[in-house]
Amino acid sequence: MEKRVAQPRHSPNPSLANHRSKQHFCKVPTSSQIPTRSSCFAKPPHCELVCLDPRYDGFFAFEQLNAVQSQVFEDVFEGDGNLVVSAPTGCGKTVLFELAMLHYLKEIQYVPGGGHPEAQCIYVAPIKALCDERYADWHPRFARLGLKVMHEKWDSLTRQLKTKRDKLVALLMVDEVHLLTDERRGPVVECIVTRTMSMSDGQGRSTRVVAVSATCPNIQDIAAWLQSKDRRAFTHVFGPEFRPVPLSPIVRAFPGFEHPGDEHKFDKYLNNHLPSIVQQHNPQGNPTICFCMTQRSTYETARAIGLARQRQQQQQQRCASTPTANLTAVARSVNDRQLAGLLNMGVAVHHGQMTPHDRGLVEQAFRDRHIAFLAATSTLAMGVNLPAYMVIIKGTKEYTGGQTQDLPDIKVLQMIGRAGRPQYDHQAVAIIVTTRSHHDKYANLAGGRETVESHLHKAIIEHVNAEVTLGTITCVEDAIAWLKSSFLYRRVLQAPKLYGVATEQLNRLDAAGLISMNELLECRPTAIGGLVARYYVAFATYQLFQQMLEATDMADMLKLLCAAQEFQELRLRRNEKTPLKKLNVPTKKDQSEPIRFPMKEGRGCIRDTAMKVNCLVQAALGVLRVEEWKLNQDTQSALRTANRLAQCFIELVWISRRQVPAQALLTALQLGQSLRARIWWDSPHIALQFKSVGRHTSLQLVNAGVDSAQKLRSYSSAQLHALLGKPTLAEKHTTRTIQVASEVSKLPQFQVELVAGGDATWNVTVTLLAGVCGSKAPLFLLVLDGSCILLAERISGTFLMEGAFSKWFQGPRTATSALVAHLVHGDVAGVNQRVEVAAAAAAKPGGQRSSQLDIDALLEGLDEEEEESHVEHKPVAATKNSRNAKRQPKTGARFQKRGEDGTRVMNKDFNMAACTSQSNQLSAGAHTESRVPPELQVIPQHTLRVFAQAQTDMKSPVPEPLARDAQHLRSRFGAQASWLPTSPLLSEKRTPQRQSGSTEASQIPIQQTETAPRLETQPRDWGAQPGMRAETPTKRPRQMWGKECQTTKKRCQQDWVQDTLL
Repeated sequence: MEKRVAQPRHSPNPSLANHRSKQHFCKVPTSSQIPTRSSCFAKPPHCELVCLDPRYDGFFAFEQLNAVQSQVFEDVFEGDGNLVVSAPTGCGKTVLFELAMLHYLKEIQYVPGGGHPEAQCIYVAPIKALCDERYADWHPRFARLGLKVMHEKWDSLTRQLKTKRDKLVALLMVDEVHLLTDERRGPVVECIVTRTMSMSDGQGRSTRVVAVSATCPNIQDIAAWLQSKDRRAFTHVFGPEFRPVPLSPIVRAFPGFEHPGDEHKFDKYLNNHLPSIVQQHNPQGNPTICFCMTQRSTYETARAIGLARQRQQQQQQRCASTPTANLTAVARSVNDRQLAGLLNMGVAVHHGQMTPHDRGLVEQAFRDRHIAFLAATSTLAMGVNLPAYMVIIKGTKEYTGGQTQDLPDIKVLQMIGRAGRPQYDHQAVAIIVTTRSHHDKYANLAGGRETVESHLHKAIIEHVNAEVTLGTITCVEDAIAWLKSSFLYRRVLQAPKLYGVATEQLNRLDAAGLISMNELLECRPTAIGGLVARYYVAFATYQLFQQMLEATDMADMLKLLCAAQEFQELRLRRNEKTPLKKLNVPTKKDQSEPIRFPMKEGRGCIRDTAMKVNCLVQAALGVLRVEEWKLNQDTQSALRTANRLAQCFIELVWISRRQVPAQALLTALQLGQSLRARIWWDSPHIALQFKSVGRHTSLQLVNAGVDSAQKLRSYSSAQLHALLGKPTLAEKHTTRTIQVASEVSKLPQFQVELVAGGDATWNVTVTLLAGVCGSKAPLFLLVLDGSCILLAERISGTFLMEGAFSKWFQGPRTATSALVAHLVHGDVAGVNQRVEVAAAAAAKPGGQRSSQLDIDALLEGLDEEEEESHVEHKPVAATKNSRNAKRQPKTGARFQKRGEDGTRVMNKDFNMAACTSQSNQLSAGAHTESRVPPELQVIPQHTLRVFAQAQTDMKSPVPEPLARDAQHLRSRFGAQASWLPTSPLLSEKRTPQRQSGSTEASQIPIQQTETAPRLETQPRDWGAQPGMRAETPTKRPRQMWGKECQTTKKRCQQDWVQDTLL
């Protein structure tokens, strides 16, 4: 490690003076004496950009480097060591990152073996606003060089990297490294740097690290941490004299307000004194930023300053100045009417709840000097760069986590750094307004530096688990070595304490089951520990998962999930309590629908972050409208986090599914499905999952009675078009109706059959009847006997696309409750299936229950219709487009074609036309009210009665002729006949296949109706042994019949005609 302090240079760099024709950027003056920092200081002259490589023409928007960039240039561009730079805000430290990246490009081009061409350059910042700013700046500039700039969450990404190519990192750039001292962000930054540096082990040269900081006094500790075996670490420290604009820090202290709870009183008290402070230190009215404690305080402060300006102008016998035309246009354009009134007074506010549109207008107006005073929350200090002549910190408290806390020292320094505009001012002012007891603390802070400390020990257990999962830590010695490579080691005074930290955390992980440690203290990650690390779950949240296992109710499980540590960033604001309470327990005046599981504690008042997240998640799943823009933004963030945590919880529960309560497992699956689909698992808003359907369209469908997947499939494109209205003008190539109809056709439809076998064995079959089941969408099959889990299987969507899933399992010999089979889709809501079989059915082998039809209800409906009508059923006339319509007998007979032996057989063309015509009438709403389910009305009632009676008879197998006719109807009517029984004899015999090369087609071709699905039902495999699962999916029966099967087929048709329908 080598420390370099800004000092004068008396001679040019020989490497630069002798290589002007090579690729380099700066030229150091050959003469002029530059005083040192300890004496009368003068800034060194700027260095000119010369001999720029043609590829980099126009990369920089300036022609010369400033003083800080000139001093660091030799180490950052000519050298390849690690670098830590501490300099005031506004010194152009971002340019150092760009020079380091160009050095890497030069190295891989001009130096053989100087770097890997596929390695990455990673920029790490503690807040997203800085990453967004760098991305917007670098993306177009590096695109001209043929390079790609991407957004990534590096900590989460490095936990999942598998190939060595993904782990190649040539350069790691750390911005605002002084935030290591932040209790929440600091440990993450520390682990990112430590892990990235360790990833280069065994891959050649180590990763180069360039870190910059606005305020970092103990820079030597950071440099010692970043130093590696093959790279020295250089440090550069620049004092406040290097600021582009000199800063005058001032601390104003007021007596009183020292008791807890006085923060808001002190804030209101300052509204009366702030105008005089502004007038005293900024009489010219230069742009001023005032940082306030809360969003409400920004409006109150801006209004106080605006009214004071108007009173001052009236006392000077002048009319209140009217706003400029530009400011008037901005006031008319903003959405916030309260903000518009402030803009007319020449002041404005800036906070996190503003819409992007309003925030952009205010920022641009402040840059253009149309706004003289801007009241902002502390988020502006860490986000967009809006420098001002004067910065005022109104109180040293902030409202976070539902309570007021002291501002972190680092954040105070960031606020002070906003003072000074190089293009306008020659000096800047920063005023800290606080109580008298805090005067000395902030006086020292403003004039000195804060030591950067590590807080890794406060969140070490999650990061140790991640390193064990990645294989970085395999024993106690590895854990100690990893800790020694962290910044925490540099701040620990005694080494024995470090050993205690490593052993203690490993023991905690071992006790929690996240790792396994043997007697030799060797560590191995468990399956649970790997999931916790992969899903980026905090250790406290994992402990919360243990409580969720005991929650069998959806309301309790969701309440515990929303109390996770990952939601702490979504803090509850004071102005959000009223709209959240209206969602939780609306009054009669509100005339709004409440959330599904209201929280009635404290009369429904939302009191903390967990209740806020719970309310927002339920509102989103219930398709309730949230008016506030910021709450909508928080809802999206809460849904993403909740979905990630729920998926991790499902994986953890599934690993130990035999030991968890049955209802808890089912509830967890339904909760994960709801968060993935963003509607409740049993929500009527099925169509809201489609890309082409929004909230308004979904409400239209639900109000029209289309509140289930079954009803959605029954609507034709014409009906959807009439229901949803005319398409918008923006849809040129396809209408919204066609898009919805296309997505409806892809909606999966499943059938679950639960069949009793001999010796207390059961067979469960899952079949995909229609739609598409994606390869990445898992399906969870549960068979429950009360609180006991008899079967728990995860089924792949690809498996069902190729065939049916069937498995035998052992059931209870003395069942006291009904067996229930649940099929839960992992992604799509509204397609779940539930089948219940009474316990007595176990003694009747061959009996079955299907999720597609209630046989008892069907027979009851047929009996009632027969009693009411006493009229013989008349077939539906064929359509005019039917090829055999003219052949229909006037007597209305069903059959009119005879076979070669003179026996009448079914006219397939006639029935097909009749079914098509009746199906069209059903979809158009022209049919009369019937007690038979709509999906079965295309099948004659006599046929329904015969098969339904056979379906309920569990004492003997289904006769083979009847089963063959059932199979024929299945192939003809698809999903509408999927409930029909099959015969054991049929599945035992091998279906004759058509000979290879044969050109003979089937004598009885299979035709499908318009509404029939693409896939057919898979016959039950009675030859499978109990407890055995077919490893390969069973193929569906072929559509073509071979020559050898024609005689049997004809006999089946004759038997069906003579014995069943006549």
